[in-house]
Amino acid sequence: MLYTKPINEITYQDIIDFCAAGYSEGFILEYKRDFASLSNEKIAKTVAAFANTYGGILIIGVDAPSGKPVAPFEGFNFDTSLKYEEKIESVILSHIKEPVFPEVRVCDPMNGKTFIVVRVSESHLTPHRVSDNTKIYVRTGQSSTPNVEATYDKIEWLATRRKKSEEFREILIQESERYFNDACKLRGINPKDKEPYFAILSVRIIPLFPQEPLIPFKSLDNIESDITVQSRYEGQFPPHLYESDPIQNGIRKLYVIRDDVKEPAHGKAFEYTHLNAFGLYFYKHDIGDVDERAVKKLDGSEEKIKVKGMNFYYIPSILHRFLASAILFYQKLGYWGTVQITAELTNALGVHVPHPLKGVIYGGDEVLLVPSDHLKWEKTVGVPFLKERMRDVVVEMVDVTAWSLGIRYFTEERIRKYLNETFGE
Repeated sequence: MLYTKPINEITYQDIIDFCAAGYSEGFILEYKRDFASLSNEKIAKTVAAFANTYGGILIIGVDAPSGKPVAPFEGFNFDTSLKYEEKIESVILSHIKEPVFPEVRVCDPMNGKTFIVVRVSESHLTPHRVSDNTKIYVRTGQSSTPNVEATYDKIEWLATRRKKSEEFREILIQESERYFNDACKLRGINPKDKEPYFAILSVRIIPLFPQEPLIPFKSLDNIESDITVQSRYEGQFPPHLYESDPIQNGIRKLYVIRDDVKEPAHGKAFEYTHLNAFGLYFYKHDIGDVDERAVKKLDGSEEKIKVKGMNFYYIPSILHRFLASAILFYQKLGYWGTVQITAELTNALGVHVPHPLKGVIYGGDEVLLVPSDHLKWEKTVGVPFLKERMRDVVVEMVDVTAWSLGIRYFTEERIRKYLNETFGE
């Protein structure tokens, strides 16, 4: 709640509820007991370290001697003569270079006490320096030493963060596609052949600024049980039907449902999962199907034809389960930064999409045709936001997807209703 709720709507009770849940200090959270004893240097160091790492929130008014909040949760004594928000903003502007612009909320006091929330976003303007521009701090994830001075390598990366990380991210993405193609070659299939393999859906999530391994790559071999999600109608995700293959920095799994396909046929053809130690999670599945229907010829006789089709509901279903699993993946990795979510539909030009609101009917006015051979949708969010508002993220992405496919009336309300019916509220 505190990571995503509009800052001006955060209440005194919200802080109490957050602390009562027992959230411990780490990469994205720090508590301070009192405002009066909090030096300008400590405020600046914490805010700069958040900005240099994954972002985070500083809560002032909570006692957490060993990193975990200790009751009673009452806040600190509210001084009516102090302008807390202006004071904090002034300290940050005067003690941190490049400038950081956090959100600050001073909760309405209760019984003469208040809490302050300082919410900092992961920054694209790193490195942020404090102590007369001489020191650069990052978060460690440890409550005993939450902020440490950055090493030379870390400083070098922060200084060129956007360019180097974006280049590295693209390398990881290209590598994942190459590993998929290589796995297909080993199994003797060609997913670029649009006859048997059409309407291929790819979903991917990756840190926006990947830098270093987040987990020993060998640990990924046993991670499946930790990132599996179950749903009432859709079963478990990712599927456990096959063993993983070790690859450089990670694992991959290719499950071929139909080998040696010579022509379009009923049923799906393959599923592919790829995870690596840098935080990339990649899933690919062909969602096309073939329907046989009878059409009347000019002489009055009937002829059976095969029609390539795609059930639109596969997209929200797969995206929902994938993101739920991805949240568990990043919890396991201890990563709380910003991620890029991508969904792509390829090999789909002209594929029939039965109208979601009018039933599964091929042909006539009830069907739509995929308008492009390559459609791509992306969203960038922080992992805390994704964890708290995953359903909203799915609804937003599916809404954009539906419009791209010409499904004008599959509104956000209808998408949410479908997700609630399928996965619960």
